[in-house]
Amino acid sequence: MLGAHATELTRLLQHSGVSLVVNRNWEEGMASSIRFGIAALPPACDAVLILLATRFAVTADDLRRLVSAWRGEDGVVAAAKYGGTVGVPAIFPRWCFSELAQLRGDNGAKSILERYRDRLATSPCRMPRSISTPPKTSPRPAHLRPAGRKRRSMKMGTGLFLPRSTFADRREK
Repeated sequence: MLGAHATELTRLLQHSGVSLVVNRNWEEGMASSIRFGIAALPPACDAVLILLATRFAVTADDLRRLVSAWRGEDGVVAAAKYGGTVGVPAIFPRWCFSELAQLRGDNGAKSILERYRDRLATSPCRMPRSISTPPKTSPRPAHLRPAGRKRRSMKMGTGLFLPRSTFADRREK
């Protein structure tokens, strides 16, 4: 899912082999990216893994643990657990797609995770630091920033779509 910088990122990703979806309504917030992603899923898709592109500390091992916690079970939602809370990355089965498609504004899928906490499998994950989160120290005063440079909001997101075949072997075990 590409948003604010889709033109530049499309050029960079054109030979990567990934399918790109451009959300032209990215300024609405995270919910619009989730809706666009859900609408772009192939019909055979059993689940979607939602992962924010700005969360650079999430590792492949974190994602493997999340998939293991989910185990391809239709009745289970899987989410990362960090800092005393649960959140993305998270795996939502097909029965959550209509609720994901109803999200609005700059709200992610946290409300859905909370609604189905009795069906939630969690996996430990490092605290997902974000490149869009301001540092704990104060920003540089304007007179110390390079001339003509404004602070920009980084609104972008991504989804990894999980086709049915990805989990076929997990269901058979």
